[in-house]
Amino acid sequence: MKIANLKKYYFKRCVETTGSLGSVTERYSDRAEMIRAYIYPSGGQIQAHQYGQRLSYMLNMIYSDCHIATRDGVCVYVKPSDMPDYKVVSIKRYTEHYEAELERIL
Repeated sequence: MKIANLKKYYFKRCVETTGSLGSVTERYSDRAEMIRAYIYPSGGQIQAHQYGQRLSYMLNMIYSDCHIATRDGVCVYVKPSDMPDYKVVSIKRYTEHYEAELERIL
């Protein structure tokens, strides 16, 4: 990856909590962690076939130095103190980097 393309973003871990009735709910931690990544819009035939109408709410993120899990939240267009505006849908491992697909949280 070209270092000039990398920008600072923040992500928050997904935390599952169990309610008094046994229902499991997801929320994001209050602590934001920094990551250097390259984020760009989704596109192409494969992603269009895979996500359909949801594709307009998707972004791709390339990173190499952090361990993000599926369902973690990423602050792309919001401040790190706010709730994340995108969540990680899938992660693909390549030789020298990871590629995560992000979906907008509505």
